[in-house]
Amino acid sequence: DNSRRRRHTSVFCVSSRRRHTRLRRDWSSDVCSSDLGCVQERLNQHTQAVASFGKAIQLKPDFLEAQMNLARVLQAAGQPLDAVDVYRNSLRLHPSSPEIYRCLGRLLWVLDEQDGAVACFRSALVLTPDDVEAHCHLGTVPRTRGEFDEAVKGSQRAVLLKPDDPSTACLPRKILADAGLPHGRVPPC
Repeated sequence: DNSRRRRHTSVFCVSSRRRHTRLRRDWSSDVCSSDLGCVQERLNQHTQAVASFGKAIQLKPDFLEAQMNLARVLQAAGQPLDAVDVYRNSLRLHPSSPEIYRCLGRLLWVLDEQDGAVACFRSALVLTPDDVEAHCHLGTVPRTRGEFDEAVKGSQRAVLLKPDDPSTACLPRKILADAGLPHGRVPPC
Protein backbone atom coordinates (compact mmCIF):
# COMPACT_ATOMS: atom_id res chain seq x y z
CA ASP A 1 0.00 0.00 0.00
CA ASN A 2 1.42 3.36 -1.07
CA SER A 3 0.47 5.38 2.03
CA ARG A 4 2.13 2.82 4.29
CA ARG A 5 5.29 3.01 2.20
CA ARG A 6 5.42 6.79 2.60
CA ARG A 7 5.33 6.53 6.38
CA HIS A 8 8.45 4.35 6.49
CA THR A 9 10.45 6.09 3.79
CA SER A 10 11.88 9.57 3.71
CA VAL A 11 13.82 11.57 1.16
CA PHE A 12 17.13 13.17 2.13
CA CYS A 13 19.04 15.72 0.12
CA VAL A 14 22.77 15.14 0.44
CA SER A 15 24.81 18.05 -0.81
CA SER A 16 28.43 18.45 -1.70
CA ARG A 17 30.33 21.15 -3.55
CA ARG A 18 30.00 19.32 -6.84
CA ARG A 19 26.56 17.72 -6.74
CA HIS A 20 23.23 17.33 -5.03
CA THR A 21 21.88 13.82 -4.69
CA ARG A 22 18.48 12.73 -3.50
CA LEU A 23 18.42 9.50 -1.53
CA ARG A 24 15.49 7.40 -0.40
CA ARG A 25 16.04 5.69 2.91
CA ASP A 26 13.94 3.25 4.86
CA TRP A 27 13.57 4.50 8.47
CA SER A 28 13.31 0.95 9.74
CA SER A 29 16.88 0.10 8.68
CA ASP A 30 19.83 -0.06 11.07
CA VAL A 31 21.88 2.42 9.02
CA CYS A 32 19.08 5.00 8.87
CA SER A 33 18.46 4.73 12.59
CA SER A 34 22.16 5.32 13.18
CA ASP A 35 22.20 8.25 10.74
CA LEU A 36 19.19 9.76 12.49
CA GLY A 37 21.00 9.37 15.81
CA CYS A 38 23.96 11.31 14.39
CA VAL A 39 21.67 14.15 13.33
CA GLN A 40 20.00 14.17 16.74
CA GLU A 41 23.39 14.21 18.43
CA ARG A 42 24.43 17.27 16.41
CA LEU A 43 21.20 18.96 17.54
CA ASN A 44 22.06 18.06 21.18
CA GLN A 45 18.99 15.82 21.36
CA HIS A 46 20.82 13.20 23.38
CA THR A 47 17.77 11.30 24.62
CA GLN A 48 16.47 10.86 21.08
CA ALA A 49 19.96 9.99 19.78
CA VAL A 50 20.33 7.28 22.43
CA ALA A 51 16.99 5.82 21.31
CA SER A 52 17.99 5.93 17.62
CA PHE A 53 21.37 4.29 18.19
CA GLY A 54 19.68 1.74 20.44
CA LYS A 55 17.24 0.91 17.64
CA ALA A 56 20.10 0.51 15.16
CA ILE A 57 21.85 -1.89 17.56
CA GLN A 58 18.59 -3.76 18.16
CA LEU A 59 18.22 -4.25 14.40
CA LYS A 60 21.88 -5.25 13.97
CA PRO A 61 23.51 -6.20 17.31
CA ASP A 62 27.08 -6.18 15.95
CA PHE A 63 26.79 -2.70 14.35
CA LEU A 64 30.09 -1.26 15.63
CA GLU A 65 29.56 2.32 14.42
CA ALA A 66 26.20 2.56 16.20
CA GLN A 67 27.74 1.13 19.38
CA MET A 68 30.56 3.67 19.33
CA ASN A 69 28.11 6.50 18.65
CA LEU A 70 25.82 5.33 21.45
CA ALA A 71 28.71 5.28 23.93
CA ARG A 72 29.81 8.77 22.86
CA VAL A 73 26.27 10.17 23.23
CA LEU A 74 25.88 8.55 26.64
CA GLN A 75 29.09 10.27 27.74
CA ALA A 76 27.82 13.61 26.42
CA ALA A 77 24.51 13.05 28.20
CA GLY A 78 26.32 12.60 31.53
CA GLN A 79 25.98 8.81 31.70
CA PRO A 80 29.62 7.67 31.58
CA LEU A 81 29.05 4.38 33.41
CA ASP A 82 26.45 3.38 30.82
CA ALA A 83 28.98 4.31 28.14
CA VAL A 84 31.55 2.02 29.79
CA ASP A 85 29.01 -0.82 29.62
CA VAL A 86 28.42 -0.15 25.91
CA TYR A 87 32.17 -0.14 25.20
CA ARG A 88 32.66 -3.39 27.12
CA ASN A 89 29.77 -5.02 25.27
CA SER A 90 31.29 -3.80 22.00
CA LEU A 91 34.58 -5.45 22.96
CA ARG A 92 32.79 -8.77 23.45
CA LEU A 93 31.44 -8.48 19.88
CA HIS A 94 34.56 -6.91 18.33
CA PRO A 95 37.60 -7.98 20.39
CA SER A 96 40.06 -6.99 17.66
CA SER A 97 39.03 -3.33 17.46
CA PRO A 98 41.78 -1.04 18.78
CA GLU A 99 39.38 1.93 18.50
CA ILE A 100 37.13 0.49 21.20
CA TYR A 101 40.10 -0.07 23.50
CA ARG A 102 41.28 3.53 22.97
CA CYS A 103 37.83 5.03 23.57
CA LEU A 104 37.24 2.90 26.65
CA GLY A 105 40.72 3.76 27.91
CA ARG A 106 40.08 7.50 27.54
CA LEU A 107 36.77 7.20 29.37
CA LEU A 108 38.27 5.11 32.19
CA TRP A 109 41.02 7.69 32.56
CA VAL A 110 38.42 10.46 32.91
CA LEU A 111 36.62 8.32 35.50
CA ASP A 112 39.97 8.03 37.37
CA GLU A 113 40.24 4.29 36.72
CA GLN A 114 43.82 4.63 35.55
CA ASP A 115 44.80 0.96 35.81
CA GLY A 116 41.91 0.04 33.53
CA ALA A 117 42.83 2.86 31.17
CA VAL A 118 46.44 1.69 30.91
CA ALA A 119 45.27 -1.89 30.29
CA CYS A 120 43.03 -0.67 27.46
CA PHE A 121 45.80 1.34 25.81
CA ARG A 122 48.16 -1.64 26.06
CA SER A 123 45.49 -3.88 24.50
CA ALA A 124 45.16 -1.41 21.63
CA LEU A 125 48.92 -1.62 21.11
CA VAL A 126 48.83 -5.41 21.03
CA LEU A 127 46.43 -5.10 18.09
CA THR A 128 48.19 -2.16 16.40
CA PRO A 129 51.75 -1.67 17.69
CA ASP A 130 52.19 1.62 15.82
CA ASP A 131 49.05 3.24 17.28
CA VAL A 132 50.27 6.79 17.96
CA GLU A 133 47.23 7.73 20.04
CA ALA A 134 47.65 4.74 22.36
CA HIS A 135 51.35 5.52 22.78
CA CYS A 136 50.50 9.15 23.61
CA HIS A 137 48.03 8.01 26.23
CA LEU A 138 50.60 5.63 27.67
CA GLY A 139 52.80 8.69 27.99
CA THR A 140 50.08 10.80 29.60
CA VAL A 141 48.37 8.42 32.05
CA PRO A 142 51.56 7.33 33.89
CA ARG A 143 52.65 10.99 33.93
CA THR A 144 49.55 11.87 36.00
CA ARG A 145 50.53 9.12 38.46
CA GLY A 146 54.13 10.28 38.73
CA GLU A 147 55.49 7.23 36.87
CA PHE A 148 57.83 9.26 34.71
CA ASP A 149 60.03 6.45 33.34
CA GLU A 150 56.98 4.65 31.97
CA ALA A 151 55.55 7.92 30.68
CA VAL A 152 58.75 8.79 28.80
CA LYS A 153 58.81 5.36 27.12
CA GLY A 154 55.26 5.72 25.84
CA SER A 155 55.71 9.27 24.66
CA GLN A 156 59.03 8.61 22.92
CA ARG A 157 57.45 5.85 20.83
CA ALA A 158 54.70 8.30 19.81
CA VAL A 159 57.36 10.83 18.77
CA LEU A 160 59.20 8.22 16.70
CA LEU A 161 55.97 7.28 14.92
CA LYS A 162 54.82 10.85 14.29
CA PRO A 163 57.79 13.23 14.69
CA ASP A 164 56.20 16.18 12.87
CA ASP A 165 53.13 16.31 15.10
CA PRO A 166 53.58 19.12 17.68
CA SER A 167 51.33 17.36 20.21
CA THR A 168 53.56 14.28 20.27
CA ALA A 169 56.86 16.12 19.90
CA CYS A 170 56.43 18.14 23.09
CA LEU A 171 55.07 15.30 25.26
CA PRO A 172 58.47 13.92 26.43
CA ARG A 173 59.62 17.43 27.37
CA LYS A 174 56.46 17.97 29.46
CA ILE A 175 56.98 14.68 31.25
CA LEU A 176 60.60 15.46 32.06
CA ALA A 177 59.65 18.97 33.21
CA ASP A 178 56.96 17.48 35.49
CA ALA A 179 59.59 15.12 36.92
CA GLY A 180 61.91 18.05 37.57
CA LEU A 181 64.52 16.66 35.19
CA PRO A 182 66.43 18.60 32.54
CA HIS A 183 64.61 18.31 29.26
CA GLY A 184 67.04 19.80 26.78
CA ARG A 185 67.85 16.34 25.44
CA VAL A 186 65.33 13.57 25.53
CA PRO A 187 67.05 10.16 25.75
CA PRO A 188 66.42 7.71 22.89
CA CYS A 189 63.95 4.85 23.28
